[in-house]
Amino acid sequence: MSQQPTQPPRRKRGAPTQGVNPDHTGNIGDMTFDNDRAYYHDGATSGGRAIAYLDDLPDLSKIDYIVESAHNLSGPGYTRGWYKIYKSGWAEIGGMANAIPGLNDTITVVLPFNMPIENRTVFLTPQRNDVGWATANLRSQAINNIQLKAGNAGSGMQAPHNTYFLVVGHL
Repeated sequence: MSQQPTQPPRRKRGAPTQGVNPDHTGNIGDMTFDNDRAYYHDGATSGGRAIAYLDDLPDLSKIDYIVESAHNLSGPGYTRGWYKIYKSGWAEIGGMANAIPGLNDTITVVLPFNMPIENRTVFLTPQRNDVGWATANLRSQAINNIQLKAGNAGSGMQAPHNTYFLVVGHL
């Protein structure tokens, strides 16, 4: 159970050499100030606990973060789609490319937004099926799509299968 202040919080001002900080043990909820910092008191800690000022924090402007995202997308050639766009312009697009029987196992995935080819990398992971080990190869790509060929290695059969894709890079 936390202790409750028995009287309203008090504010005291003074330099550390005047006895306010670092040896002062204030009542619960008291605030004290020295020349460049504020302290919160818990009734037990000598000097109180320093409260951080914005100048004490690291430069948060250099941290990259997501500014737009979506999930559960489906579009031409894919389902289970998602994307993330970061403040820096980095983007990630992923999903499951859907094989269609009778179309030579070629899958064209239309991306939810354009991404320059020279700024991106494509990763493919075929989904295993009962016919044999699955393969997936990137056949071509354009600013708004990727085209891949899905097949089965070593089985003599080329039954279609789905392939997970990930496209990453800068917009």
